[in-house]
Amino acid sequence: MTTQYRNSLLAGVIAALIAAPGWVSAQQAQSPQTEGGHPAQSTGEAPASTENHMKSVPQGALLPSHPDNSILSALTPRQLKRMEIDDASGKKIGKVEDVVRSRDDGFIYAVVSSGGLLGIGAKEVTVPVEMLEVQGNRLRIGATKDELQRWPEYQEDRYAELGPTSKPISEFSAFEAIPPKESE
Repeated sequence: MTTQYRNSLLAGVIAALIAAPGWVSAQQAQSPQTEGGHPAQSTGEAPASTENHMKSVPQGALLPSHPDNSILSALTPRQLKRMEIDDASGKKIGKVEDVVRSRDDGFIYAVVSSGGLLGIGAKEVTVPVEMLEVQGNRLRIGATKDELQRWPEYQEDRYAELGPTSKPISEFSAFEAIPPKESE
């Protein structure tokens, strides 16, 4: 594979990933709501990779699409670790414990620790990095602490840690080989 072809392919994948949160937000805005405030079944299909994780994401948790999320994509997993996460009102609701790639869909997620007392009893959930927005030296998400607590718990065997941790998020590809699960 030539370098030019590979770079073109990578640019297309990055453009699609950047556009995906806006597409999902637009689809949710167009879908009718049921009595409980959850979206009704849509006839349009979301990409399978987005659909699988978004089933567990509460309605309203997505941020509007941001025309320039280059700050987040330029950060490395090492820089994202331990960053605090605020809800839309600016209240701290958790922190990033790790940055991982899903073995199911290849997309990148932040493992967010939320709740508990001084980290004890905290619940870890995975949040697609596209849902995070950089605000100074913190991250912001369009979900509350209670909503994060209702998300499915992080299952380590379904994810692979990103490496090297000094490589910017934008340079990781969903098409890279994921290392096999380590047997214990």
